[in-house]
Amino acid sequence: MDKKNMHGRVFKKLREERGYKSKDVAGDVISTRTLTRFEADETSLSISTFEKLLENCGVLPIDYLAYYNNYIEVENAEFFKRMQSYLDSGYSTKIINECKKELKKKEIDYERRLDILLILMSLNNEDDSKLFDENKKIIKLNISDGFIKIGFYLLLLISWYIAARKISIPLLLPTPLATAKAFVGSLTNAKIMSNVGITLLRVIKGWLLALLVGIPIGIGMGLSKKFNYVFGGLMNSLRQIPMMAWVPLTIIWLGIGEGPTLFMIALNGLFQVILNTNQGVLGISKDYYNAAKTMGANRWSIFCNIVIPGALPDMLVGARLAIGSGWMSVI
Repeated sequence: MDKKNMHGRVFKKLREERGYKSKDVAGDVISTRTLTRFEADETSLSISTFEKLLENCGVLPIDYLAYYNNYIEVENAEFFKRMQSYLDSGYSTKIINECKKELKKKEIDYERRLDILLILMSLNNEDDSKLFDENKKIIKLNISDGFIKIGFYLLLLISWYIAARKISIPLLLPTPLATAKAFVGSLTNAKIMSNVGITLLRVIKGWLLALLVGIPIGIGMGLSKKFNYVFGGLMNSLRQIPMMAWVPLTIIWLGIGEGPTLFMIALNGLFQVILNTNQGVLGISKDYYNAAKTMGANRWSIFCNIVIPGALPDMLVGARLAIGSGWMSVI
């Protein structure tokens, strides 16, 4: 994490969604001031330090990466949707101004930067030659990095092949070609694919169970302070327990078979669903509720037309994180 990027602001959003204060997350890892600067994208942290901060938030690195990627996708989608609405309305000046503003940011990814340049070129607006030249240099550097990565992977394959030939023990280190053949062979093996299908079905069942239980609890916590008081502390306590500590308990409770597996998959995704759904409900502006009540809407109408649509994006984030966590819980 030596480059300036969006990790600080994404981490801040994640921390706030889970209800952690800066001083609690910083702990004895870094100072609260350094964490504040990091969350403002004013400084960077080492990977080991960042992993400790994630641990203090009760978030696995792989879950954070899924959250981060989803954040980038949503932000990109919202930006280009806004550009499309400007285009439909004939506001080309607004498109140009916003695109230039985005290009000045250092943290946007390569694909988004290239798309924005193409938008400006399609509008025949290349008057800011300095800005264009800087961004073209950044894109060229990204392309160069891509070639370097390809070269690294080729070198890795060659080294693997040489090492496999030197050892000459296929069981210990097969060649890349033998590995590829075995992989393709496993895809055409009916027994293996049948077992993969069984595993996928278990993951989907556990995931659906997490959604069925987690979404109502998350909505309840967001709408009712009393409900949040009862379940909030319980959720924070239970999610601190390592997943492996649940394994012997589930076997005792549910016996040997599919039951413990489904329970572990559902439990591992449950907290993601609850926390994100709760944050989605809490993030709905009070103005929407007030406007609906002014127009005579009842509670059911407010729930269906304001709460569910308003919280849906965060629900989907929770569902996406849950299925990733669930897949890792297959035992």
